[in-house]
Amino acid sequence: MLVQEGAELVYTIRDTNAAKGNEAFLNISQGTYSADPFGATVSLQSGGSYTLYKNPNGFYTHNSGGGAIETKFQRRIVVLGSGSTRTIAVAVTWGSGTPPGNPNESNCSLSTTPRCSFSRTELQDTN
Repeated sequence: MLVQEGAELVYTIRDTNAAKGNEAFLNISQGTYSADPFGATVSLQSGGSYTLYKNPNGFYTHNSGGGAIETKFQRRIVVLGSGSTRTIAVAVTWGSGTPPGNPNESNCSLSTTPRCSFSRTELQDTN
C-alpha cells in the first residue's frame, strides 16, 4: 500500500493541476522525491529523508513532528521523462538502507538487502 500511495500522490498532483487549468505536469519534473498526503495541497519534496513515520492518527508520513514514531519503512518517488509523459517509479524499503534511485527488478526485490518493493508506471498528460 505504501508503494501504491506514492504513485497516487503524483497522480493527484497531475489531476489537480489539470482541474485548475494548469499544465498537467506543473511541479512534476524529473527528480527524486518524498511526498505526503496531508495538507491543503499535495506536493513533491526534494531532498530530506525518505524515512516514514507513523503519526498519532495511524497514518504514514515523512514528517517526524507531532508525536510521530519512526518506522522501519522508507519511500522514494522517482520521476523520469519530460514532455507529455512521465515515468513514475516508487520504491519502499524496510530494514536498513535507502530505496534505490532508479528501482528495477535487479536492485529492488524481496531478496535484496534492504528488502524492497516497487512499482513503475507511465503517466500521461491529461490535456
